[in-house]
Amino acid sequence: MAEIKLNHEQLEAEITDLMEVGDVSMYLWGTTGIGKSQTVSKVCEKRSKKLGKKFVEWNKISQKEKHQVAEKLEDYYILFDIRLSQMDPSDVRGLPDLNHINSVEWKIPFWLYIVSNPKASGTLFFDEINLAPPSIQASAYQIICDRALGEVTLSDGVFIIAAGNRIGDRANVYDMAKPLQNRFVHCELKVPSTDDWCDWAMERNIDSRIITFLKWKTSLLFKFDPSSKEQSFPTPRSWGEYADKLIHGLPDNTPEERNRIKRKVTMAVGTGAAQEFTSFIKLKKSINLQDILKNPKKVSDITEMDMKYSLVSLLADWYEKNYKAKDLELLLDISTHMQKEFAILMIRMAKAKHKTSFLNQISKLPNWKQIGKDYGKYLI
Repeated sequence: MAEIKLNHEQLEAEITDLMEVGDVSMYLWGTTGIGKSQTVSKVCEKRSKKLGKKFVEWNKISQKEKHQVAEKLEDYYILFDIRLSQMDPSDVRGLPDLNHINSVEWKIPFWLYIVSNPKASGTLFFDEINLAPPSIQASAYQIICDRALGEVTLSDGVFIIAAGNRIGDRANVYDMAKPLQNRFVHCELKVPSTDDWCDWAMERNIDSRIITFLKWKTSLLFKFDPSSKEQSFPTPRSWGEYADKLIHGLPDNTPEERNRIKRKVTMAVGTGAAQEFTSFIKLKKSINLQDILKNPKKVSDITEMDMKYSLVSLLADWYEKNYKAKDLELLLDISTHMQKEFAILMIRMAKAKHKTSFLNQISKLPNWKQIGKDYGKYLI
């Protein structure tokens, strides 16, 4: 689609730069479930902090709250998520209204009233724009091309960005008119690497079983076949937003508990990925955690890669429930008997579980200097 392909970090930087320019709009291409919308929201939130304003997602607040925001627009940075595929042309332009001198004026939608207020600052995000048929796309054409619609003009503080799936993804998208395409700068968001996604997941306390499983089975982070008839399939979104919410905190000690998890994960990411995930979490049953806690050197007896990742998950979950200074000291002792990549993963996951107490405790441990030397950059 687009000649320029960016990772999430690069995309954030490019959107930020364009916000400074102000009147240049971006079209963001990308396959399904890789975080296009979340990236836009993240940049907008950062932008609001830079401007010293409160961040508001217009679509997530009540009608009463919207009117409260409208009364003090100068205090807010607003993200408007406009889904043209769910609209009629009148939802964009508004409705004609006969005024007192027998001529027609337009009653514009509330969101358009807000973004045309000179005090407004925010981002007008036309998400999934190419899911809308050409007749609906045309209703937003003037907004995108001229930053105006009829007799109203967008505030200078409002940035425009659009996003959509690629034609090859078979997402029932429509071609965009060439003149409309030419009003955007274009780039494509790449599927995140497993390492990048796991970094994101650790920051958000995604279930440790999912993180370690995908560290082991990297190919299952994203497995999208446009020709497949399976309704659920693995994507960064379906793992991080759906599977995690369905299984977070659920036990997996018995066959019945694992079957329950399997059903839920299948609903989120499909049969194949769920089967492999369930087999992975079952591995923990063959690890004697108490033996390792009593004798950390026994970690070296575990040689299979899948078992090593399973052990990391097991230890991270143990630390989540046992996070006193003596427990952290034991965890770090165990790490000295692990391969460095697994030790680093375990320490980072432990830090994510209890960030404040972890950082407070680790600097007081007797072997802190050696810990800092070995793992300092992963602890910052």
